[in-house]
Order: sequence, then C-alpha cells, then structure tokens
Amino acid sequence: MNAEQSPSNAPRVLLAEDNPVNQAVCRAMLERLGAAVQVVGDGEEAVRAFEAGGIDLILMDCQMPRMDGYQATGVIREREKAAGAGRRVAIVALTAHAMQGDREKCLAAGMDDYLSKPFRQAELASVVARWTDAAGREVPAQGGSAAAGPHLDAGVLAALRELGSGAEGEALVANLAGLFLEDAPERLRAARAAAAAGDAAGLRAAVHTLKSSAASMGALRLSELAHALERDARDALPPEALARLAEMEAEFEATKPELERLRAR
Repeated sequence: MNAEQSPSNAPRVLLAEDNPVNQAVCRAMLERLGAAVQVVGDGEEAVRAFEAGGIDLILMDCQMPRMDGYQATGVIREREKAAGAGRRVAIVALTAHAMQGDREKCLAAGMDDYLSKPFRQAELASVVARWTDAAGREVPAQGGSAAAGPHLDAGVLAALRELGSGAEGEALVANLAGLFLEDAPERLRAARAAAAAGDAAGLRAAVHTLKSSAASMGALRLSELAHALERDARDALPPEALARLAEMEAEFEATKPELERLRAR
C-alpha cells in the first residue's frame, strides 16, 4: 500500500534502507499493518523525505551509503531544533545482529528506539504501534522454525508468505529469492576484492549487507558466517579472511538451488 492508496488515518512510515531484499520484506510487513510506506536508499534521501513532511515514523538503517543512519538522524534533529518544531518525528534504528554498544550509539545519535534485524512481523507491529497511533492493528500469526531444506529456514519463509494471501505470498517469496540471487554474488565479490586489498572497512561493509539480506531470506547459516566475519574484522582484517569468504561462497552456492526453486514458483 503506497501513500496514494492508504486511508487518511494510516501511519505514514519512511523506510531508509539500502538493501533491496530488506526493502522488499519490510515494505510488505508495513503494508500488511496498513501503513503508508515511502522507501529511500540512503541517509541523504531520508533527510530530503523528512523535509518534505508528512511522516509519522522513520525506520532508519544504521549503515547506508553516502550518509549513514546516525548522520541522517543528527541532521534531522538539528533541523527540527532550528525550526523550533513542537513535534519531533519518531526515528527507530534498524541494525543487523546488534553488537555491544550499538543500542547506546543509536540513542546517543537522537534515535528513539531500536529494532534488530531480522525482525518478525509482531516485533515490527509493536514498534509501529508504540510510535504511531496504529495500536490494535491485526498482526498475522508467524510460522515455526523447522528447516525448509538444508540451507533455508522454513519459519522465515512461512512468515514471508504470510505477508500476502495465497498466490500473493508465493509471488513475494519468489521475488525476494530473485533479488537475493542477484544481490548476494555482488556482495561476495565486493568482500573478496576488499579482503584481497587488505581493506577491513570494505570487507565489513560488504558482509554487513549480506548477513542482513541472508537472514531476511532465511539463509541463516550464510548470515551467521557473514556476521562472524564482520565481527572479527571490526579492528583489522583477519588473516584467514579469504578462507572464510570461500566458506561463505560455498554456502551460497549450496543454497542457490533452493532459491532458484522458490524463484521459479
């Protein structure tokens, strides 16, 4: 449901997220809650959308290109202060696999709340209700966590399907599988190039995005491998980085047949 199609009392949510898989999942979740959703891909776009007005809640990814979520939040808070606005827009941080101190960093930047990815529909509904007038909206039941296959989690896929009804839910999962099949190889190539160049920051950026989209798609083993490498590259490039990337690449290749079956449905 976009802003033009939404009822006048729908919560108006700005989603600032650069990952195409996460964009699609979170938009579907928000629309299921009845929200009017606007999606932008970086902090600069988020600031411009805020300045245009008409937003009740911003879901702000912390790591984005050009201007990250911390910087964008700081700019928004400064502009609210300069304008003497009586109303402060709610900003909720989105971050993948929260590390120690991340929550405090988000709150210090001026964010109001915090949601760790991957999140379920009920968790998102609770946050939207907390910061808008959307309390009481229906929250669909979530599936279990039994394995769908060796590499994709059935509970995650069931929750994604429940964001639509019948064929619509299957179409959403097929679209997400296609997006992930296109995006993940680019992230892996970027990570390998960064590791080969000794670029710890570039490696962290590439695997950070991959761990988040993999978790959203139910590729939990791949997500955990990416999370572990991001954590260990926080201060310097691990000497075994290329070997660990090879393990991630092998896991993705093993997951591809399951993703391709989903995309073909």
